[in-house]
Amino acid sequence: MITKYQLFEKLNSRGSKSLTESEFNQILKTSCKNWTKSKTSLYRGQIDLGPYVYTDPIGTHRKSIEDINTHIELMSNLESWRDYPKYSSSIIGSTSKGVGGYGKVYEIIPFDNVNIGVCPGKDIWESFTWGGDFGQFGEDIYKVHHFLEYVGINADVWDQVDGGTIESKLKSMDCIDVMNNDGGQVNLFLKEASVYLKKSVSDINGDDCYRFINEKIFNPGVNGFMKLKYNMGFEAPSNKQMWTEGPVLLIYSELA
Repeated sequence: MITKYQLFEKLNSRGSKSLTESEFNQILKTSCKNWTKSKTSLYRGQIDLGPYVYTDPIGTHRKSIEDINTHIELMSNLESWRDYPKYSSSIIGSTSKGVGGYGKVYEIIPFDNVNIGVCPGKDIWESFTWGGDFGQFGEDIYKVHHFLEYVGINADVWDQVDGGTIESKLKSMDCIDVMNNDGGQVNLFLKEASVYLKKSVSDINGDDCYRFINEKIFNPGVNGFMKLKYNMGFEAPSNKQMWTEGPVLLIYSELA
């Protein structure tokens, strides 16, 4: 019998390993019994590792294909996301089969009863675009990124090089100097924060800004994200990005 330890020994740098059909069926039978009872299929496009694959991204840290990683760090560390799979070390996929632009299309088979996050949009960037003033794709991500960089916080890493975290450094600021900012997204961030907090812009401190990010602008419930359990009868909306912590099995979509 193949053990998880034996699998872990042989994982590549991305946390994956090709399986024989026999190994795949053994894991499927013992750990993935809900798959055949699921109402929604999950898919992922990636490099071709053969028809049967085991993937567990534990120990890896996801980087964005875009130019910033702010959303990855916040979704993985903010208190409001604590019940969701950790985005920085998750398998990313879709509830739609149309993901071929990323490589070979696999069906994702999660282990039984794991948590699955589902975006309100077809991808994470669209999910943070609703109702924006600038009409920018992923506007709320960029808005928070620009604000954090403006106040001297590296928005692309949670643990700061000079000590502390995004949270602790922001909360330690007694006031937010709004002079000489960029006149655009920083001003908009502070204006929206003042409305949410019912305070004047000049009275907002770092703890207020953290609350605004955690409770409102990046809050999964406010933004329409869903946390679902991969149980018997699992069902999710179509054409949405999803993510789940490993391990998972992958199988060529045409074989599923």
